[in-house]
Amino acid sequence: MKKMLCLVALCLSQLVFANPISETHYRTLKLSDLPISLQKAAPHSFKDYVFVKPVMQSTVKNKISIDDEYIETGRSLDVALLDMQGRNGYIVTREPAFRIFVMTRFGVMDFDENGMLRIMDLFVQGHSDENIQAPSPILPPSPTTLVKAQLNINNHFVMAVDVYNSRGDIRHMSIEFMASSSRNVTAVVKDENGLIVANGQLVFDTTGQLAQASGFKSIMLPSRDGAAMPLVFDMDFAGTTNYSSIDSKLIKLATDGYAAGELMNVSVENDGTLTATYTDSLKVEFAQIHVSSEEVADMTPYMLLYPMNVWTPKKHPEWHRGVLLGTRFLSGYLEKAALKLPDTVRK
Repeated sequence: MKKMLCLVALCLSQLVFANPISETHYRTLKLSDLPISLQKAAPHSFKDYVFVKPVMQSTVKNKISIDDEYIETGRSLDVALLDMQGRNGYIVTREPAFRIFVMTRFGVMDFDENGMLRIMDLFVQGHSDENIQAPSPILPPSPTTLVKAQLNINNHFVMAVDVYNSRGDIRHMSIEFMASSSRNVTAVVKDENGLIVANGQLVFDTTGQLAQASGFKSIMLPSRDGAAMPLVFDMDFAGTTNYSSIDSKLIKLATDGYAAGELMNVSVENDGTLTATYTDSLKVEFAQIHVSSEEVADMTPYMLLYPMNVWTPKKHPEWHRGVLLGTRFLSGYLEKAALKLPDTVRK
């Protein structure tokens, strides 16, 4: 095992990687090569591990020092780890050629030409220990299946609603509400040509709360614009009221359909979730970065190499969606300790 690790370390030491903010080289270190303070802090079981240290000539541009620990880079895929409860969290990556896991706090990530998320030449791992792939550059359209509207209605009121067909084309609807009595409101749903596609009714109780809604299931808009079939959707008026002291108005409107979108940006949320933002500000979560709770004392930013066949990243019982409770991601920043190289080990 020790010979295998040394062989891996020797091969890795010959590799050179570039990243968006610096030229980086690997230098392999044994535990005995680390500063004395780190050797003393390291668990005894680390004596047979080989460490990899990023040796960098930093060229971070427009960096803004916000405190003694972090620098701002402005890149959404640069991340620093915040240990809120005293636990050390580490991003789990995988070295592709030698099939080993690498834990690191060096948070300069980017997608390569094959769409794989990397830190230098290491594949960033998702919560199920899979390589994280870039989201689709084009988000296919999704037809509307549900419209949710919350209103206050006490007299005549007209509202507009836009829905999407299977091609992502917008269909414009109008809904006209008319109070037939103090507690009953009729609703007429029309398409953009004035064709009536649904007649519904809202019934309120004596407190002005919605008691019943009918006629709003499987509303069908005739096919047009090359769509494969008619658009069919439901309407939900939960929370709608009939208060006489408040003017008729739309309070909240939400639909679940959208047009096709182009990828604009990928960001990292504070729990490590990767979110793709498409045109029209549509956001889609597509992966989550795996954070390990393995105890590595105060060895930041050394990378720990583990043979893949003898080590599996531990799942902590307090993880929320794959992130160790108390560890948070700070997007657009880097941890200074993960960029700094002590003079004692500098090339």
